[in-house]
Amino acid sequence: MDLLELMYNGKFPPFYALNLWNEEYAKLVSEYAETENKIIETCPEIKELFEHYQEIQSKINTIMQYREFRNGFRIGGQLMEEMKKPLDYPKE
Repeated sequence: MDLLELMYNGKFPPFYALNLWNEEYAKLVSEYAETENKIIETCPEIKELFEHYQEIQSKINTIMQYREFRNGFRIGGQLMEEMKKPLDYPKE
C-alpha cells in the first residue's frame, strides 16, 4: 500500500515510522549521543540544566517541524489550484 492509499484509508503512519533516515542522520544521532555523554561526564553538576535545555530545544523543534509540515501542505494545495488554470502558451 502506498502513502496515498494509507492516507485515504485513515492509516497514515506517524512520521518516525516512515523510515526516512539516512546514513548521515544516523551518524549525527550517534555523534550527538557521544557529545551528550562527554558533557555529562565532564561536568556532572550540569546534567539537570542540560536536560532542561534539551527539553526546551525539543519543544522548539516540534513546533518548527509542524509548521514546516503544514506549510508543505499549503504549498501543495496552491500548486493543485494552479494546475486547474489553463496553460498560457506564448504566441509566436
